Amino acid sequence: MLILISMLVSQAAQAMPMRISSYEKDVIWERPPKIVICTEKTVYNRAQVESALSIWNADYDEIIESNRCNYSHSAGTIKITDSQGYDLGRAWAVTSESFDAMSDGRNYFFSAIIRTSSSCTDFNILVHEIGHALGYRHYDEAQDIMNSIIECPAES
Repeated sequence: MLILISMLVSQAAQAMPMRISSYEKDVIWERPPKIVICTEKTVYNRAQVESALSIWNADYDEIIESNRCNYSHSAGTIKITDSQGYDLGRAWAVTSESFDAMSDGRNYFFSAIIRTSSSCTDFNILVHEIGHALGYRHYDEAQDIMNSIIECPAES
């Protein structure tokens, strides 16, 4: 059953175009990050997160599901949580990043926190925000998963 859900989720996300070779990437991970899913604070589950990471062909250390998350940056992690206490404005989600500028001129992630609205469960929103947590910036040249204006379709 989980495999079927994962396949359906993956197919849904692929409907949104991706032009990865055109994206700017100005921050990188020095080592593959741990992915922390705050299970009691996010609308996304492990299968969805794994599918989103595979769409990006992301290199990560492990996925940890935790019901004891806080909203602080943690070294070497991408944390997926809710937006409690954070004003998303008109956005459905936001990724806050913490990084260090190194002497080699590169910026390396310290951590990233993906905060999502509980009123939108659209998989494309998760894929978009994971893109940011991997260092990719908005791409507004065409309709694209990394477009700065990505809508959450009405929930059915």
